[in-house]
Amino acid sequence: MVEEKHDDAEDAHQSNSSSIMDKWNGLSLGVKAAALISLVLLLGFVAMSTIGEDQEDAVAKDSKSAPTVETVVMTETIGFSTDTKEDPNRPEGETTVTRSGVVGSARVTYDVYSDGNKIEVKREVLKDPVTENVTIGTKPKPITSVPRDALRVGQFNVAPMAEKVAVADRYLNENKLKGPGLPWQDPKWLVGEIETWLKENKGSENNYVEWEFGNRVTEWKRAELARKAVTLPLGSSMDDARALLGPPSDSRSTNIPGQSAMDYLYYGPLGNRIELIYSAGQLEIVNG
Repeated sequence: MVEEKHDDAEDAHQSNSSSIMDKWNGLSLGVKAAALISLVLLLGFVAMSTIGEDQEDAVAKDSKSAPTVETVVMTETIGFSTDTKEDPNRPEGETTVTRSGVVGSARVTYDVYSDGNKIEVKREVLKDPVTENVTIGTKPKPITSVPRDALRVGQFNVAPMAEKVAVADRYLNENKLKGPGLPWQDPKWLVGEIETWLKENKGSENNYVEWEFGNRVTEWKRAELARKAVTLPLGSSMDDARALLGPPSDSRSTNIPGQSAMDYLYYGPLGNRIELIYSAGQLEIVNG
């Protein structure tokens, strides 16, 4: 039964084909020619449509990959430079603008691309900038205004003499040392002592000037006490020593069995002290 149906289908196909061919053969030559022309035109239209779509896709693709460009003209500022000069007559650190700077301007043409790139094509200066002139003072500041803990030898070296004397005077007043009659009570004498010390020690930057003021005063006091002490004759009383040298910085007495009692007077102020030794109230030995 299956084979019979298959044969029937083949027979029907062959019959239809024969029928179409019979109809085609039965057409006139003019009708056949018109049908062929229509078929050719139809196939050409389909082919052209396909090509047009491909070209449109290519153009769209190229438009996405190639950036567009736009010409832009802008006005931009030109910064000014600064010319700095030092002035030894102005206080150190003082800055003065002797001529203000002025910015310039320029007209600039750019090609600006859609991908973000910008290329300068042309630049035309419309106004030149004006340089700013600045003066900076280099004259050392008065050291009288410098805090005590910052007053170093280096500052003292470069200060004018008037400023050095002012610092010495401040030191004497603050330490209640100023007065008439003694060299170290004169600020100028104190400055001279410091300058001599600086020359001998090559102005070490690690030392404080006011510390050295104290050292110079102490040395002079010690030298003056020693000079006066040696003028005391042996056998002088303790009252004589106090009258000449002033109150001692320390005193004590010793009593050793079998020996005379010994009294000691010590005079400073610093370093090796002067020692006066008394027996039976009379000066026997001067040490220091």
